Amino acid sequence: MLATHGGSKGLWVMYQNARTMMEMADYAAKNSDTVDRLLLETLRSDAMQIRVCVLMALAQYGSRRPAKACVSTHSAPPQCTQAWPPV
Repeated sequence: MLATHGGSKGLWVMYQNARTMMEMADYAAKNSDTVDRLLLETLRSDAMQIRVCVLMALAQYGSRRPAKACVSTHSAPPQCTQAWPPV
């Protein structure tokens, strides 16, 4: 069960932070010749797994508390409703 403090908002923050992780990996790949490519791939993979798990948790959370979940889902920032991966 989700912690009372934070709830769906805490999950949404994790989702957003995982996107930042992927952007950091992309930046490092584009701007460094010495960065370990395997490390970057692992970081991207971990970030994507976090995002998928958060979406699954939010879906479960929403099925238990539909009114609250609908409010937080409909007020999601526009950058989080874009298709993934970004082109």
